[in-house]
Amino acid sequence: GIGLVIVVDQLPHLLGIPGGKGSFLHKVLDLFRGLPHISVATVAVGIAMVATLVLLERYCPSAPAPLVAVSLGIAAMGLFHLDDHGVATVGHIPRGLPPLTLPDLSMTAELWLGALGVALMSFTETIAAGRAFARDDE
Repeated sequence: GIGLVIVVDQLPHLLGIPGGKGSFLHKVLDLFRGLPHISVATVAVGIAMVATLVLLERYCPSAPAPLVAVSLGIAAMGLFHLDDHGVATVGHIPRGLPPLTLPDLSMTAELWLGALGVALMSFTETIAAGRAFARDDE
């Protein structure tokens, strides 16, 4: 189900190939078409990051595995100049905080339905969690 959709969406990033747009089947076809263009350096970094996460969770579960993996990835990008070998970066990240601005109220009409859905799902999850952890005497 949804796990397969997530895998198909993320595999192009892990393989260093362009991701497809459109339906699930179009993305799968684009994934197979891109296989000859795999970036070996990107695959190596992806495998190293997944291995770091798995090994830290297995042998050092108290360590913040995602933070360690991201830190190692940042260090590797700087030390080994992986961007010169085809590993994509996020690009320029502006320094500091963005300027304070007032919200654009004209977007309210477009966003209210989605916000209502998020609120309903949050409420439902809270009720479900409360029932799951409630004692019999409560």
